[in-house]
Parts: sequence; C-alpha cells; structure tokens
Amino acid sequence: MPIYVYILIGLFLLSFLTLFMRIGVEYRFAEPDRLTLRMGLLRKTISLKKAEKTAKKAEGSAEDAAKKAVKKTKKPLPKPKIGAAEVKSGMETLLPALKRALGKTRRSVRFHPLNLHIIMGGSDPAELAKLYGWAHALLWSVMPEMERLLVIPDPHIRLDVNFEADRTRTEGEFGCGIRIISILLIVMTLLVPALQWYKSLPKAEPATTPAAQRETQANSENTQTEAPAADKPPEPKNTTRGE
Repeated sequence: MPIYVYILIGLFLLSFLTLFMRIGVEYRFAEPDRLTLRMGLLRKTISLKKAEKTAKKAEGSAEDAAKKAVKKTKKPLPKPKIGAAEVKSGMETLLPALKRALGKTRRSVRFHPLNLHIIMGGSDPAELAKLYGWAHALLWSVMPEMERLLVIPDPHIRLDVNFEADRTRTEGEFGCGIRIISILLIVMTLLVPALQWYKSLPKAEPATTPAAQRETQANSENTQTEAPAADKPPEPKNTTRGE
C-alpha cells in the first residue's frame, strides 16, 4: 500500500484515541485560588494570584479616567436581566436537555472531589431570598438524579445566605473528569435549548455614559435656544409717502 494510506490510518487512530482521552479540572477556593488542569498523564497547577500591575491599572489617575470617559462614545450593549423568574425558566428548559445529554455519556463524567460551601449575597434582599429558595430546590431535586447519571463518590454541598453581603462567596474545592467525546455530546444536546432560553431573557436598558449624557443635554439646549429664521414673522415695511 502507498505510504499516504498508512499516514491516514495513523491519523484516524490518533483522532479516535483523542476523543476517548480523559481530561479534568480541579479548583480550590483558597488564598490564592488554585486551578489544576489534567489531560491524560499530564498535570499542571496554576496559582491564581492578582497581579500588582492589574491593581495599579485599576487605580489609575483622575485625568486618565476623564480622558477614557470622553473617548467612549459607543453605548454599551443591553445585558440580559436574570432574576428568580429567569432562573426558574432556565431550570424548566435546560434540566430535561441536560438529563438527556448526561444519559448519552454512560456515566463517563466523574465529580471528585465535591466539597463546596456557597454563601449567597446580593443587594436586593427579596430577590436574594427567592434565589436562595430556587437554589435549594435545584440542589435537592437535581442531586439524586445527578448521582444516578454521573459518578460522584462523596458529595458535600452546603448553601447559606447572608443578606448583609454584596456578593456571593464560595469555599471548598471541586473537581471534574470527562472524556472529550462526552463534552461534544453534551454541547450538541444543550446548544439549541440554551440559545432559546437566552433569547427569551428580558434585556435591561443600556446605561448611557456621562459623555453621551452631556452631549445629549448640549444638543437639547442648542435646539431650544436657536430658532430658525423662517419661523420669524416678517417685519412690516414703512409704506407711508411724504406729501
């Protein structure tokens, strides 16, 4: 046989083995957070530290901030607003599709370790209470089914709420291992329902920048002060003749 046939057979076998290769990720919430990536026998741990350069850039000077605000003329795109009702509709739309997707993987997805303590926070207490209730309902209704479809040897998940906190805080660690072919199956199954749910989300009104507000105010003032010459009544002419 020609040599290119052996090359094609080798590439086909390599692609087939790659599809069934197991990759994984482990994340530990600590100071600093640590991320571990695994692919086959390879393993890489990354320490997620906040760089000093990023902090210096975030501070900035007042003059630079003013210049950037003037340069920004484009209006920001409206972002979808996600609340308790949107979370409920997402659960009703995505959970059946996720169940079908995980059923196709034949228990090839493994979660270990799974030890999380989630402390929910937010600026709106009423909305936060609704989200906390939906999160509990999601946890206790989904976890038994997830343990049936996935491999989760020792799960520990705890949910709390702190009405005085501005943001949600997470402690603990979790890890997930999955084959590449299983990722493709899950993505293809969830793609269409996820897009349909995203399109149904209500869009928030875009926030205008200070520069755009000043420009709009200046245009309105000019429109009010400047009157067109055509709108002025004609001045009466003196038609009296001297005798």
